[in-house]
Amino acid sequence: MGLTEAKIKSLKEKDFDKLYDANKKLWEDAAANAKDFVKKTITDGGTFRPEELLEPLIPVVRTNQKFRDHQHDNSARSPKYVTWFAEYIIDKNP
Repeated sequence: MGLTEAKIKSLKEKDFDKLYDANKKLWEDAAANAKDFVKKTITDGGTFRPEELLEPLIPVVRTNQKFRDHQHDNSARSPKYVTWFAEYIIDKNP
């Protein structure tokens, strides 16, 4: 995982911070589910690194209709935004 200040600025330029804030519970739940998944399947209930959350979270973000609509409405269809937004969710939910 490598959420940098440059990525955060790019996300904010496309209003992904507003998408997060408007649907905060949705993204918090997605992060919690990813944490549970990683604990059960990767670390046997132990601690995990934030980077471990990225792979299970990406398909959730990629297929979420609110995210997809936001991509369309903000001309942000590049696949990088899926990964960057997933990193942003992880960063907001340590």
